[in-house]
Amino acid sequence: MIPIKLRLAGFTSYCEPVEIDFTGFDLACISGANGAGKSSLLDAITYALYGKARVQNEAIINTASKTAEVTLDFEYENQVYRVARSNSRGKTTQVDFFIQQPDAETPGKGWKVLTERTLRETDAKINNTLRLDYESFVNASFFLQGKADSFATKKPSERKEILATILGLDQWEVLRKAANDKNRQARADAKLLERDIAAIQDELEKEERLHHDRELLERDLELVREKVTSRQAQLDTLRAQAQLLANQTKQVEALKLQLDRSRQSLQRKQQQADQKQQTLNEYQLKLDQAAQIENDFLQLQQSRKELEGFDQLSQQYWPLERQRSGLESQLQSHLHSLEQEIRTLLAEEQELQKALNASEEKRAKLSKLTDQIASFGVLADPEQLTEQIQALTTQIEELEGQNGSLKAQMEELAARKRKVEDAAGSVCPMCGQDLSPKHRQEIIAEINELGKPLGDQHRANRALSEQLKANKARLESQAKLLRQQEVQLMTLKSDQALLQQELDLLQERENTWKTGKATRLLQIQTERNEQNFLPDLRQQLSQVSHQIATLAYDQDAHNQLRQQVQTQADAEKSWHDLQIAQNSSLLLQAELESMLNEIKRDEESLVEAESHYEQESAALEQARSQTQDSRSAEEELARLREDQDVF
Repeated sequence: MIPIKLRLAGFTSYCEPVEIDFTGFDLACISGANGAGKSSLLDAITYALYGKARVQNEAIINTASKTAEVTLDFEYENQVYRVARSNSRGKTTQVDFFIQQPDAETPGKGWKVLTERTLRETDAKINNTLRLDYESFVNASFFLQGKADSFATKKPSERKEILATILGLDQWEVLRKAANDKNRQARADAKLLERDIAAIQDELEKEERLHHDRELLERDLELVREKVTSRQAQLDTLRAQAQLLANQTKQVEALKLQLDRSRQSLQRKQQQADQKQQTLNEYQLKLDQAAQIENDFLQLQQSRKELEGFDQLSQQYWPLERQRSGLESQLQSHLHSLEQEIRTLLAEEQELQKALNASEEKRAKLSKLTDQIASFGVLADPEQLTEQIQALTTQIEELEGQNGSLKAQMEELAARKRKVEDAAGSVCPMCGQDLSPKHRQEIIAEINELGKPLGDQHRANRALSEQLKANKARLESQAKLLRQQEVQLMTLKSDQALLQQELDLLQERENTWKTGKATRLLQIQTERNEQNFLPDLRQQLSQVSHQIATLAYDQDAHNQLRQQVQTQADAEKSWHDLQIAQNSSLLLQAELESMLNEIKRDEESLVEAESHYEQESAALEQARSQTQDSRSAEEELARLREDQDVF
């Protein structure tokens, strides 16, 4: 396999489209920094051919791209092939396989499609074309990055399989199997030929006997043929008779159908005549009641005329009635609003009075809170106490620091003293002189003299520290008590402010009530009691009521007359039916007489048709009884033909 051209885009390190032409060089060295895409070129070749690379799935797609595309043109066994493989995010891999047609006249049609129906089948076709799978390719054509020893670390059987694939040894195995298959087939064919030769030999030996048997069979066959010819002629005759019988049956069925249709037509005409007779009887009934019908119709016309007058008054009455109802609704609505406002103001007055009654208790509580606040007097300054506590804390820390330093000095002197006391040699461990008993006592005395002021100072500092701590505890207790007093004072002042605010709001509500709402309550109570609100609306209502009274419209009489007209509505229909009866009775009588004459003629024709049908039916039954069934003849003929086929 010789690569010709490699094109890739959106593949690992390559975001933009890149094309490499391998025809311009025989040997190449690829160099570059880590991540530049050196190994990606080899990954692109294995991905195009086998769909595999060092990374799989969507990891091969460049982070700035949506699709990874690789196209490889290569030459193999004097043929040029092209593999195009792509992978889009969220979609399946696509692969196309082509072979070049150098003699194609159109440049765009120079590639023949070899792509199969599925991805798996197309990959299998590429492997079969190369006769090299992925494992063999990466162990023979190049080494994967970091896997240069991949072939050496494989099992012997795996190395043998890879070498066989590379060297084409597997083709010899295919040829060996094919040769064995052909050998087995040839042996089987030889055995079949031997059996056929033995059978032919037996047939040759039996030829004379078979020739005699053949003559006997030919004579029997001739007799069977004669019988077949005779039975065929007999069957043809029976079939012709059956055809005539079938035609006669169809004719009888047609006569029966025509007879049924004639009966149905006669029945329809009879029904129509009955309907016309019934209609004519109804017309005659109307004509007999002509005087009563005309009188009822005149009364209906008079009632309708009176109803028109009521309708005209109604057209004037109802707009005025709706106007009056609207005005009364406005007055009633205003009255309801006044009563609602009165109820609201009365409730507010009652609530205000209740609050004023309870205000004395609140004032007493406010006075008590004021006295409690005054009892606290002037509290100490909490910041000054805090500063004093901080100053004492600083003095205590300084004294404790001094005592720590003094303790270290005293411990050092004690260590020097023990060192002198424990010294067993003749040399002083402090000054290096001779250590006599006198010198030892002098040094010990000197150390004691140095330690005495340090101990006195340490004890004085500790006593002062204890006194300062007691003062600090007393000040902290005062500060805690002060904080509690401040909290109590703030709570009392908050309660005092709330009570004062409630009393101020109550005073404001009382002033508002006296200056406005009390007057408003008295005003609307007067309007409700005297019914003198909305005077313009009341005057308009009086005018509309006067107009309605002037019309003198009686709605009950109107409704009664309307019901009467509805009751008499049938009189109009009866009058129209009378007109139709007067205009159509003579014509209908003539049509009825004509239809009765036609029915009489149809009845005579029906009798003749029934007689003809009965004659044809009898003739058909006689023909059926005289006709022989052809099925037995057909069965005998079929049996004879089977005997003939045996010969």
